[in-house]
Amino acid sequence: MSTLAPSPVVFRGGVSCDLGRRHYGLRRVRATVPFGRLKVGVDELELWVVKTRLAPLPPNLPLPIVLSKDAVRVFKRWRLLGVGVGFKANDAATNYFWTFRPGRVIRLMRDFGYQVGG
Repeated sequence: MSTLAPSPVVFRGGVSCDLGRRHYGLRRVRATVPFGRLKVGVDELELWVVKTRLAPLPPNLPLPIVLSKDAVRVFKRWRLLGVGVGFKANDAATNYFWTFRPGRVIRLMRDFGYQVGG
């Protein structure tokens, strides 16, 4: 009997993505709720921004940000207007996903085997 891997889950929220270097003068791309997306899979997660006509993004941005499960630490991040989930990669870049239900995201990531805490 074969076991199937759980399907990836996509969450809507806000994001703050570190681009690694400056692109069009931007080092970080930010989007408020509901224009940010987080896709959590068994082996990796992705963060990106939904493109809209009202808030167009410059072309050729390195989005989505893809982080390997083995190279990321997940933690809760408190902010004045909400709670988010932070993703600290081994290369010292930190990305954030802002949501009204961070517990749901953290529980799913823990179930998928991500390193959560701290």
